[in-house]
Amino acid sequence: MRRFVSLLLSCALLALCFVGCGSSELVTFTWQVDSMPKSLDPQLAGSVCERTAAEHLFRGLVMLDAEGQPAPDCAESWTVSADGLTYTFDLRDDLYFYSYEEETNTIPVTADDFVFGLVRVFLPETGSPYTQQLGGIAGSAAVMAGGDESQLGVSAPDDKTVVIRLSAPDDTFLYKLCCPGAMPCNREFFASTRGSYGLAEEYLLTNGDFQLYNWAAEGVFLRRKDAPAGAANNLRLVLTDPNETVEGLAALDEGIVSGIEYRGEAPEGYAAQTFTDTVWVLLFNSGDSSLANLSVRQGLAQVLGKSLSAGLPGSTYTAAEGLLPPALPLPDGSPAQGNRLTAYGDAQTLYQQGLAQLGVQKLSGITVLLPQDEGVGSLFESANQQLQRELGAFFSLQKLEEEELSSRIAAGDFQLALVPLSPSDSDAAAFLSQIADYSGVTAAALDQLTSTTLSADQRTRLVLEAENQLLNQAAAVPVWFEQRSFLTLAGWSGIIYSPFGPRLSLRSAYYN
Repeated sequence: MRRFVSLLLSCALLALCFVGCGSSELVTFTWQVDSMPKSLDPQLAGSVCERTAAEHLFRGLVMLDAEGQPAPDCAESWTVSADGLTYTFDLRDDLYFYSYEEETNTIPVTADDFVFGLVRVFLPETGSPYTQQLGGIAGSAAVMAGGDESQLGVSAPDDKTVVIRLSAPDDTFLYKLCCPGAMPCNREFFASTRGSYGLAEEYLLTNGDFQLYNWAAEGVFLRRKDAPAGAANNLRLVLTDPNETVEGLAALDEGIVSGIEYRGEAPEGYAAQTFTDTVWVLLFNSGDSSLANLSVRQGLAQVLGKSLSAGLPGSTYTAAEGLLPPALPLPDGSPAQGNRLTAYGDAQTLYQQGLAQLGVQKLSGITVLLPQDEGVGSLFESANQQLQRELGAFFSLQKLEEEELSSRIAAGDFQLALVPLSPSDSDAAAFLSQIADYSGVTAAALDQLTSTTLSADQRTRLVLEAENQLLNQAAAVPVWFEQRSFLTLAGWSGIIYSPFGPRLSLRSAYYN
């Protein structure tokens, strides 16, 4: 028996001894993560494990439902002012914190707890990763600059009412309030931890459906009390074992994990959620002396982009319509739409013009990095031959494992690469900034997006403008969109999953 499986079985046996679950049977979901939390403070949650733990340990004013839409959570209702600047939330009556000290009396969750949670996001000493996401709240810049917290546009007129004022209308603000940074924090309890909030069980005061059961070097284990029969009540966030040889579907079938991200056509016999979150791009490194020339890039992009997009590596691929994959929403919540390849002009004319500007007759020593993928490699070899026919250029190819390929791209150690890119979160502007950084070009619209006073419509216009700027510079040529799946064993239902983060919620999950 493998060491890792033995560990899981040991934990499972320990779990059977747990007293206090409403159901006599544990319904366990095991999810592998790459790192353990530094803290379980929701205002600091940044890693996959930290964000997933916060999703279950805490509840916010609103939550995202199975369709990805904001739904009531701790707030039973809300209203928005006619000018779109003021949100008023009415809290439910049955809200309490869960204390990990048995002698502590039940502590109600009040409006001030949500106010203080949002205040902490912008206090300079917090260092929260949610300052930009929630930066549309009026006064946030002043608080971040060291101003008094009373300048923040968040207030609690009474224990059951939370009022949030924005600096500009934002139709996506409710979506943003679903992040861990907007979770409640009890001011008095926070002060009592003297800087240790979220670092151990005794320094936690949570209001979510799940509670912390154990936090060890190999995993974070959460339990849900009084769960309905069949409902998920045992979440295990375990550290990926680098020595484990069983992966993918085999790991799912053997119970090593309860869910996996799967590339390729989703196999029958599993519960699958599909999403198109990956764009394959032909990425140019403009820092290379030859590829720094815009005309050269445009000529090459015109030929290679057209040739590559004429074929698909597999059934889960479609021709890309822009740099932003369909699963990634624009700031106003709408799906991204764009042009797959900008028409720069006659490829040969552009290419020869660029060579003349460089003072050379042809390019030499150009190597294209590719993943170890048979279908992708075959399509690029055909595109390379087309390049030779049309422009008289022919490049060397180097195939790498995707991990090494990603590392080379991030380090800027490449000239030209065909690479799959997936956003790390749902911020379209951040994804475009990443592409700009990789290629070494600038997009003026991205600089304007740093402002926190922009409306959702304004941010959307700037995101699309930034995408067009990157396309016009032939910095990254979108080729294919790739669909992936989140798979669980048949029998699971109600799991909410998003590839961005990723975000996993078992609050409505059942196994039958």
